[in-house]
Amino acid sequence: SSDAPTSIRPTTESYNYVLRAYTRCRKERSIAGKVMTLVREMEQIQKEAVMNGGHDVDNWKMNVVPNTKTYTMAMDAWIIKAGIKSAAWRSEKIARNNKLKQKGLLQQSESDDGSTSTSKDDDDDGTKELEFAKSILQYITALEAVGQADVRASVVGYNTLLTGYARLANELRPDIPLIAEQLLNEMIDASEDRNTYPDVTSFNAVIKAWGKAKKLNSAARCEYWLHKMINENRPREGYTQQTTPIAQPDVSTYNLVMDAWMNMDNPDAARVQDLLLEMKASDTVSPNSESYSKVIRAWLKDELLNQLGVQGSSVERAWANLDELMSLEAQGDVGPAPELFTSILKTAARSEGRGENLLAVA
Repeated sequence: SSDAPTSIRPTTESYNYVLRAYTRCRKERSIAGKVMTLVREMEQIQKEAVMNGGHDVDNWKMNVVPNTKTYTMAMDAWIIKAGIKSAAWRSEKIARNNKLKQKGLLQQSESDDGSTSTSKDDDDDGTKELEFAKSILQYITALEAVGQADVRASVVGYNTLLTGYARLANELRPDIPLIAEQLLNEMIDASEDRNTYPDVTSFNAVIKAWGKAKKLNSAARCEYWLHKMINENRPREGYTQQTTPIAQPDVSTYNLVMDAWMNMDNPDAARVQDLLLEMKASDTVSPNSESYSKVIRAWLKDELLNQLGVQGSSVERAWANLDELMSLEAQGDVGPAPELFTSILKTAARSEGRGENLLAVA
């Protein structure tokens, strides 16, 4: 056709599609550099368009402007790299600590609190990359403050960073959950001027960070945030509806709190069971297959640790929950994973209990 374009120029959306493709490579640490190269290229095109906006030859450049999605994906790229480095760093530190303990050069308490494992001059734990992601969020806020129309500090941007902190959290990084909490509080404060009030993803990220830290107060902090979400959504006296925009907990919130109790040195299976009962009694959230699986595994873990003091009783509780899960499967709601049956049988075989009920379970 005579009116067909002689050339096709990229737009912001074109660049963002490429950035999105890069950030889907969740196990490739080199994507951070590739993403930043494209972002800087977009910024250079934008600068040239502003400087030469009156020339027809540069008109296409007016369609290439980094926006909120661009910078959020750049944050995600750095977080991917941070997570990869953090996982490798953790494995190396745990292996090193285990060797030192075997040689009697490291006390158990020193290893558990991370005091020997987190040296300040160690650049391989993902902290530096996460700081880059944080600086991009700050840059977004600065651009919004000067009136950049296409850039906004959104809930998605904050959640991207919170998810990054949750990804870096582990038993050797007790500082991470505190940083995540600080960011969550910043979201709440900033929401007075911007639409950045945290949603359920925001709270779940903080709860996940505490659960992965595996500290003595981890489960308690998870419970704090869960109860805050619940209590803030209860109608105040004189009101028929909630008076706060705070998010209600979902099934993932409860499951993350269950994880926190299960990951404690002395896991509290009874509390995990209570959380399941709370969901069943709730009008807003219902347990799923994962919820039941966590309760079952918590009781099996309890059996091996013999925390109730009655051998075999925890296996019976695990079986009761599995039996309930199978009855729900018949209704088409949820269903058990095949490995749950194997786990119960193995735990029953290892248990010192000899009651008739335990034999019936086996």
